[in-house]
Amino acid sequence: MTPTPPQQVQLHQGFTLVEMLVVITVLVALGSMSLWIGPKMIDKGRHDGSQATVLAVATAIGNDGRSHLDLYQASLGGSVLLPAWDLNNDGWLDGDPSINAAHPDPSTSTSEFDAATLAMAATLSYRGPIHDLATLTLPDRRLDAGARILDGWQRPLRIMHRGAAAAPAGAGTGRHFIGIYSLGADGIDQAGAGDDVTSW
Repeated sequence: MTPTPPQQVQLHQGFTLVEMLVVITVLVALGSMSLWIGPKMIDKGRHDGSQATVLAVATAIGNDGRSHLDLYQASLGGSVLLPAWDLNNDGWLDGDPSINAAHPDPSTSTSEFDAATLAMAATLSYRGPIHDLATLTLPDRRLDAGARILDGWQRPLRIMHRGAAAAPAGAGTGRHFIGIYSLGADGIDQAGAGDDVTSW
């Protein structure tokens, strides 16, 4: 009878303490980089998205060609010219008057349009830029409940109507200037200056 060789014991080796420390150090370094870079990338994405939206709206308005809407009012004995895309002349790009009264501006809890402006919009069959500009297409995430067009920070866009002499620097020349802009990251209206995202 031959003796059986002793069974060999297999040792299962795990990670050494040094290997674990190296892995943890790498994970901590990657985590700290993402905390530093992440917010900057998010802000850049919001800025770039706002720029694309502002330029899309400005291009659609330029293609449409109207700077004013002509409203005939018999009570006034003729026509009244209203600023296009800012019917109530408040400096904010219009939403849809037909649904805006049911979805007030969250910052003021009031409708963007008063009763007289709603009546003028109905007379003109005006439904705001998102419906009336044939070449404007935006994703739903760029619209609020009142069909106001939003920037990357989820704030409505501003509109600037000016004669050619009062147009901002760099806006080019023309008979009438219409500029679209976002308030930028700080949310402060600087009339197209500072961190505002502009179409000019």
